Amino acid sequence: MAKQGVISEALATRRAARQAAFSVATDAAKAAREASAKAVERVVVQLAAAGGVLIANAKDLVSPPISVTVLLVVAMIAIVTWRSSSRRDVALAEQTLVAMGEDLNEYREALSLEDIDAIRNMQTVSITRSYLLRARSVVGCLAVGVAASCILAAVYVILGNERLRVFVGFLFGAIEKIL
Repeated sequence: MAKQGVISEALATRRAARQAAFSVATDAAKAAREASAKAVERVVVQLAAAGGVLIANAKDLVSPPISVTVLLVVAMIAIVTWRSSSRRDVALAEQTLVAMGEDLNEYREALSLEDIDAIRNMQTVSITRSYLLRARSVVGCLAVGVAASCILAAVYVILGNERLRVFVGFLFGAIEKIL
C-alpha cells in the first residue's frame, strides 16, 4: 500500500511538473506573439509618421531641415523601442523559460533525470523557444528596417526633393483618378 502511494505521488508530481512547464511555455509564447504584434503596430505608426513628413515636405508644408530632423527622430525612436522591446518583452519571456528549466531540478526527489529532461524537451517548450527566436528577429528586423528607411528618406530630402515631388504628384494624381 505504501509503495502504491509513493507511485501515485510520483505520477502526480510528474503531472504537476508537466503542467507547470506547459503553462510557462504557453505564457512565454504568448509574450513572444505580443512582442511581435506590438512591433508591427509601432512600425505602422512610425512609417505613417515618416510618410506624412515626406508628403508634407514634398508639398512644401515643412522645410527640409525639419523633415530631416523628424525622420532622424523617428529612426532613433525605432532603434530605442527595438532595444527596449528586446531587453524587456522578449528577454523576460526567454528568462522565464530558462528559469522553468532550472526550477525542474527542484523535482529531483520525486522525478528521475529522464523525466526532468523529457519535461524540459517537451514539444511545447521547443516550439516556444522557436517563437521567442522568431519574435526577437521580427522585432529587430522591423526596427532596423524603419530606421534605415527613415535615414535613407532623410538623405533623399537633403540631396533634393524634386524627384520626391514628382512621385508624390503622380501618387496624388493616381489617387484622384481612382476617387
